[in-house]
Amino acid sequence: MKTLLRNTLAILTLTTVSFATQAQVHGELYFVDYERQIQDKIIEVNQIMARLERALPHMRSGAQRQTNAKLDEILTILNSRTSPSPIPGPAPIPGPRPGPGHGLVTVTGSIENTSFMFDVVDAADLATQCSEATNVGNVDDISISVNFGPAQRYHNSTSYWKGETEACIQIAAKAIDLGVPPKQSHTYWAMGKIENTSFQFEGYSLRDIMVQCSDLYANSRLGNVDDIVVFDGSAIKVEHNSTSYWRNSGDVCNIIIQNIR
Repeated sequence: MKTLLRNTLAILTLTTVSFATQAQVHGELYFVDYERQIQDKIIEVNQIMARLERALPHMRSGAQRQTNAKLDEILTILNSRTSPSPIPGPAPIPGPRPGPGHGLVTVTGSIENTSFMFDVVDAADLATQCSEATNVGNVDDISISVNFGPAQRYHNSTSYWKGETEACIQIAAKAIDLGVPPKQSHTYWAMGKIENTSFQFEGYSLRDIMVQCSDLYANSRLGNVDDIVVFDGSAIKVEHNSTSYWRNSGDVCNIIIQNIR
């Protein structure tokens, strides 16, 4: 996120330089007001960046992902507008918002008899918020509604989803079919279970995921493993070693990494 903040500020600075260059061609008086406005925005972004960097250690991963997504949007807009139009035209007519939460998607429903409502960026954010807010045992009934559409009900007729991790990745995966975007961030991310141990990994490289996974394997004393469930923000993958066991962190973590897109 710090990189995104720095890039946003850098593009704003380049925009100001571009305006100044254009002013030499089109006339100083026309562009001086735009340049002053951009300089004011740089000061504002500097202040916001300082506040965000102070808040980073205390932000939940879901909130960080939402902030990352918004900064990505800002960077895209700024990259496409490095110089103003020679003649200002009429204000564009606003298009429809992608969701009721200014770009977020509202997901409501229930896990057994417990209701939930989350405003999310994508399926990974939904799984994260759900697992942080939920504490359940065995689950075989869930319902999901996206942006207040018709509720869809799902029943596990063969077994149970055991605990909040399994229930929440089921909700997130099924919500994709109902319109929630799959994982949008540029990080590597995964949630799931190694045997009965839940995990959530996120990093800027697969090496980051390997380090986090190896630490979990060692700290949880997992030993021999033959069942792994991985949700990478797009789909759930179930891995079962039917011939033997995965006997060390390298074997286990490689299986997880191979299932992250």
